[in-house]
Amino acid sequence: MPRPKGSKNKPALTIDEQIAATEEHISRLKEELAAAEEKLKTLISLRDEEQMKELMCAIAASGKSVTDVIAMLKTD
Repeated sequence: MPRPKGSKNKPALTIDEQIAATEEHISRLKEELAAAEEKLKTLISLRDEEQMKELMCAIAASGKSVTDVIAMLKTD
């Protein structure tokens, strides 16, 4: 098996070692993906909460009730 460039003193990995290393790499990437997806869910939830607070503040500032605002939205 040819050695990769720059690896004069390093033995080349066997196919089984390459497979194991690749499987380990995939496993790490899956863990990172799961963590990133969880972070995304958290961020989306925080954004939704902030938008809800802004909406409720706008409704309160309008002087109308939530029911009135919903009724206006349904008629438009």
